[in-house]
Order: sequence, then C-alpha cells, then structure tokens
Amino acid sequence: MRTCQLDVGALSRAERWINDRRLEWDRRLDRLGSYLAEGPEKPS
Repeated sequence: MRTCQLDVGALSRAERWINDRRLEWDRRLDRLGSYLAEGPEKPS
C-alpha cells in the first residue's frame, strides 16, 4: 500500500490559476458572442 499526502497550498494555487483562465475565456467568449450577434458587416 502506498500512502500519499495532498499539498493544500499547491492545490489552492492550481485552483486560482484554473479559475483565472476560466474567467479569461468566459470574457473572450462573451466578446465573441457579442461580435457574432452583431451580424455580418455590410460592404461599403
């Protein structure tokens, strides 16, 4: 049997990093959705 321990500090840092990426992509995808909702640009 192998015993292991979790490093709570490392897990917290990983969680913050993942949440930061998630928030960044949420904002990017919201901007993309808004851009696409505007429809195609009309030629001049």
